[in-house]
Amino acid sequence: MVQPEDQARENIDQMLANAGWEVRNLSDANISGCRNSQIALRFSTSAAFSMTRLRLTVTLFRQMPISLPSLPELELIVREVDRRLSVVEELERAVEANLHRVTRLRQSILQRAFCGKL
Repeated sequence: MVQPEDQARENIDQMLANAGWEVRNLSDANISGCRNSQIALRFSTSAAFSMTRLRLTVTLFRQMPISLPSLPELELIVREVDRRLSVVEELERAVEANLHRVTRLRQSILQRAFCGKL
């Protein structure tokens, strides 16, 4: 049986998809940068209400501006991520090669030890 929360999430995801948004799992998204941006903080402190604890309603939350990088900035980010991934892949290959070398060296040392050549 579908839980009400799951049904609500599916409805929201469908509405976002219809609006042209790419829907992802929350665990795949990093929204902390947007949530902590100056624009979002300014909006939330000016739109929130209450005396002891600031509250944002769903209606107010829907009006919150989301700060996204410009297209050139996004392209720069993609290039930098690609560059760093290339470095990581190269390091992985080096580590793998060194692990194979260590295995061969260990076998060689053991062979010499058992043959009395050490």
